Amino acid sequence: MSLSTIPSAEDIARLKSRVEYLRVELVKRTEDFQEKRRDIKAFMDVLKVQPTIEFEKMVINEEIPSFPLSIDTMYKVEN
Repeated sequence: MSLSTIPSAEDIARLKSRVEYLRVELVKRTEDFQEKRRDIKAFMDVLKVQPTIEFEKMVINEEIPSFPLSIDTMYKVEN
């Protein structure tokens, strides 16, 4: 091994500094990802329920406002 291929103390210090910076960035990005993942899961849960709520609003019986028609009731009425 020649002396020209051995890194200097400055090079080693820069490399260690860069590695530490990248570790910190990895932790930050992982935390950000986990937070966004929780937000996305919560939003998906809302989307699972939201269409049902909107559908029930559309089929509320005007004569009896407190009685929304269910899918089963609508099916029985049709048949």
